[in-house]
Amino acid sequence: MKRQLLALTLTLLSVANLDAAVQAKRASDHWAFQPLADPAVPQPRDTRWSRTDLDRLIRADQESKGLKPNGEADRRVLIRRAYFDLLGLPPTPEEVQTFSADPDPQAYEKLIQRLLDNPHYGERWGRHWLDVVRYADSNGYRYDDDQPAAFHYRDFVIRAFNQDLPYDRFIQWQIAGQELEPNNLDAVTANGFAAIGAIERDEGPPLLRKNLRSDEMDDLVGTTASWSNSWPRTNSTWVRTSGRSPRWGS
Repeated sequence: MKRQLLALTLTLLSVANLDAAVQAKRASDHWAFQPLADPAVPQPRDTRWSRTDLDRLIRADQESKGLKPNGEADRRVLIRRAYFDLLGLPPTPEEVQTFSADPDPQAYEKLIQRLLDNPHYGERWGRHWLDVVRYADSNGYRYDDDQPAAFHYRDFVIRAFNQDLPYDRFIQWQIAGQELEPNNLDAVTANGFAAIGAIERDEGPPLLRKNLRSDEMDDLVGTTASWSNSWPRTNSTWVRTSGRSPRWGS
């Protein structure tokens, strides 16, 4: 009986180890863990719709599913989509009229470049990053104390988007900017990431203060791990493209 139980236990352990190895292999094969690379660009049958390689990838996938793209938007619709997407603001009637009457075939591409160069671009898209890193002008929790200097970090994020700061530097500065470039004001300001977020007032008995400090460190580590692995990126540069429609990210 003991030998049978031992044999059964060893069999179960072998199966468990095999299953763990299979699961690990499946995880390592997941697309998120693959090196960045340019995919092969298919050539869809419909060659008129596509203007960029990204369009060709989309159109080929549509064709494989028997789908057809919507008709092209007119310029009045197009400029409003671009403004709301990139700036979060509507164009003025004069801007709509000027764009609609512009005979330049590159008018749309030039419009997108103007919007990317607009300071409101960083304000519009930087707020998504600020949400990810749980930015606020106060500490939250019961007392919700103000953080009067928090805006310096917010403004750094806006500048980073507007200046197209390389992504790797953007990350490194927030984690250790004051150590990496202590004489660079932007690098030191970026390190303000460590001081934002929900912070409970440090009071009470020593054990409670230690627990609060541990909670803060856990939140900081968890936030760093989540945003550093999830934010759209390609190599070390933000992706800002002007194609058929405004696109940001990778």
